[in-house]
Amino acid sequence: MINISFDRIYLLLIAIPLILVLVVPYAIAIRKSNRSASVVISLVLHLVMAALITFAAAGTQVTAVITETQVYVVADVSYSANKNLDLVDEYVRSVKGALPENSEMGIVVFGKDCKLLTPLGGNVVSVKDADVDDSATDIKGALDYAGSLFGEDVVKRIVLITDGRQSDDYSEDGLVNTIEQLHESDVYIDAIYLDDNIADDAKEVQVTDVDFTASTYCNREEIARVLLQSGSDGAKATVELYCWTDHEEEKKLLESKYPTLSRGYNVVDFSLSTSEANTYHYQVVARVEGGADADGNDKNNNYAFTQTVAEELNVLLITTKAADETTAQTLYGEGATITAYVNTPNVPFTVESLVAYDEIMLSDVDVRELNNHISFTAALDTVVSEYGKSLITMGDTNIQNQPDDVLKNLEDMLPVKFGNSDQDPKLLTLVIDVSRSMEELSRLAYAKQAALQMVELLNDQDALNIVAFSENVSSWSYFQVGGYRNEITNRINGLKPTQGTMLNAGMNRAIELMVSDAHENKQIVLITDGYTYTYAADDPVSSVKTLYETYNAPTTVINTC
Repeated sequence: MINISFDRIYLLLIAIPLILVLVVPYAIAIRKSNRSASVVISLVLHLVMAALITFAAAGTQVTAVITETQVYVVADVSYSANKNLDLVDEYVRSVKGALPENSEMGIVVFGKDCKLLTPLGGNVVSVKDADVDDSATDIKGALDYAGSLFGEDVVKRIVLITDGRQSDDYSEDGLVNTIEQLHESDVYIDAIYLDDNIADDAKEVQVTDVDFTASTYCNREEIARVLLQSGSDGAKATVELYCWTDHEEEKKLLESKYPTLSRGYNVVDFSLSTSEANTYHYQVVARVEGGADADGNDKNNNYAFTQTVAEELNVLLITTKAADETTAQTLYGEGATITAYVNTPNVPFTVESLVAYDEIMLSDVDVRELNNHISFTAALDTVVSEYGKSLITMGDTNIQNQPDDVLKNLEDMLPVKFGNSDQDPKLLTLVIDVSRSMEELSRLAYAKQAALQMVELLNDQDALNIVAFSENVSSWSYFQVGGYRNEITNRINGLKPTQGTMLNAGMNRAIELMVSDAHENKQIVLITDGYTYTYAADDPVSSVKTLYETYNAPTTVINTC
């Protein structure tokens, strides 16, 4: 398909006088008997030149569109998103306005069920006109349905607008499988996240999230940390944990707890069963004393999740201390199999041999002293980055300030590389997220702990910047840490969460602090849960590039999720 457009279409009119100038003299001066082939060819060439001049003046653009693009907006209109429907409409219009040429858009709305609200190419209508059952949220079913609507030989895209909360009747594992299947079918999925819908003055309680480990091993202590959000103080709640397996479909009540909720976020912990290898399905149910007077919407008081318990944990221990094997066995418990290589260079060094282990622990080991150390380090990088294996280091691994490429590769696998072994003065800039979402699951507490640990690694002559961001940005600078450690500790511990997440504004403040800084050794540590403020147009990646390319300051990210 060829699309032709003109920047200045009115200039096409200049073709008329150009053609008249060429054709009229020809018709008058050249008689029929004298119209030779060369004269006709000359006229044709002049007419072609006139056409080219006309098209150039009019700003002609020719676009060849090879493939049609079909876009389906899949919009959440369930109970958990129903106070954000105006915002959803705004997002839908934004997607419509950003569509490239030769594209068509349709709208699918969903709650417990789903329907096609606007067919491809149809007129956009408000999602508030959707007639679906809003009593639950089936993201998986909506994506499955939208994926079945695409035509053949087209570019397929889905824009999912949701708060991300699956109802208890639907499996999050199934949602992940659906997304993977759509990706394999060349369906590209983008997502727009909606904030929660609890108003500041609402009498509302909801199960916001559950923090748990998706896969674990027998006899390992596991806790599900339930995050309850309350719109008021003093609400008395009953929180129950149910469990069932694939072979026992009947739900069994495992435990009940009776917290009195405070306004904001509340955490209730439950112990999970790991005595036997199995796949356990859990459901958290919260009820509030006082019914509708204390909880305006009871449809968001359920949360389902699944944990897989494997029979055995395999650990590879490479150490120079014989006592580490006993320590590791105590640490992991009787359900773990520890394969220890103590004071020997003959260790596994291929991907095939290392991938058999779930966790790999290096204790007081210089990897350069191992046989096939280059292959070992490369294979270790592969099993950690590609297969999701865990790497744990303890003691002195000799990676600090060593130019050796092998140690540099090992160092690159570790998260933070900013210690106090380098005696030259250096600058650390901590960019800390203090938005409301950091209240969840004690994320801000973990962020403060990480920040304080980073400060402990600094020498007295090192410099420190602290940037705290939410809807606003605050910053403090210490040209020398020595003498100010108590003040710095109090400053970090005193950080309080506030509304909004302007991540890029925080990174830009870090750039401002770098403008006049003369330290050669600089690093940024961003501590955040990664959730940006809904209305912010953030581009932190460009800020990170600027910090590195302009100020030679690499950025390390500590994710508190």
